[in-house]
Amino acid sequence: MRSRHGADVAIGVATLLGSLLLSCQPGNSSEFIERQKLVASNGAERDEFGTSVSVSGDVAVIGAYLGDRSGSAYVFVRGTDGRWSEQQMLAASDGDEKDHFGMSVSVSRGVVLIGAVRGDNKGRNTGTAYVFSAARDGIVAPP
Repeated sequence: MRSRHGADVAIGVATLLGSLLLSCQPGNSSEFIERQKLVASNGAERDEFGTSVSVSGDVAVIGAYLGDRSGSAYVFVRGTDGRWSEQQMLAASDGDEKDHFGMSVSVSRGVVLIGAVRGDNKGRNTGTAYVFSAARDGIVAPP
């Protein structure tokens, strides 16, 4: 069976975030070393955590398209100590089983966009995208 870990990778300033591993090398070095392993707090076998990854500044979003029945995505925030910690799990407000919410993720300037490739809002497997925005308390919320 072919592994999909690392199938989608995002690159930020001096940061490389792959399926579960965070690597960083400050300065102009071209060598990256593992700094931290990120996992979902409620992760389960076959969630496919890490299928999609996006980084913007100190915020990372990681998709788990088979997690939590219809799929899920996790928001991680980098603290002042440089360590990443899970802030929140995102799920579709109207998710159905196997929607694959989290198959694609993107984050930029406090806005998170999550794709559910098999969402059924306009017919079978037509797909859906969900927009979340950062609230004042730092938690991501639907607009």
